[in-house]
Amino acid sequence: MFFAEDPVTTLFALVEGGVDLIRTQPDGRRVVLQRARDNQVLAEASLYSDRYHCDAIVMRRTQCLAVEVEAFRRALAENDAFRQTWDAHLARELMKARQLTELLSRRTVRDRLDGWLQLHGNALPDRGTRTELADELGVSNEALYREIARRQLR
Repeated sequence: MFFAEDPVTTLFALVEGGVDLIRTQPDGRRVVLQRARDNQVLAEASLYSDRYHCDAIVMRRTQCLAVEVEAFRRALAENDAFRQTWDAHLARELMKARQLTELLSRRTVRDRLDGWLQLHGNALPDRGTRTELADELGVSNEALYREIARRQLR
């Protein structure tokens, strides 16, 4: 959708689909900073920058709303209720980022999966999306599948 260093002109909200926000490290490693999915705003912090700092890569068929950044900024400046809603959204996203950081600090696949399940109502995602869960947890697909299989045997 955009690349690092492109000028920020548009804010995107995904109606459905999937877009990953990826930053490439100096050594070439790619770090996923956001996995935007249905009903999520992509790269909210870009609203406060002149240029994107990451690449936004479409991961599956995606439909989104696009809003001009200047129009969005004007709406924030002119509409207190809208600004409060946006502020609350940013606060929730910050809490999610902190939860993910805590989750990734856990050492074992078991502990990471336990934490993820607590945050998501103790329900595993559908089979077709478990590779995304492995990526989110920072573990291999195989390690995640083994842990899920262990739980199902209990």
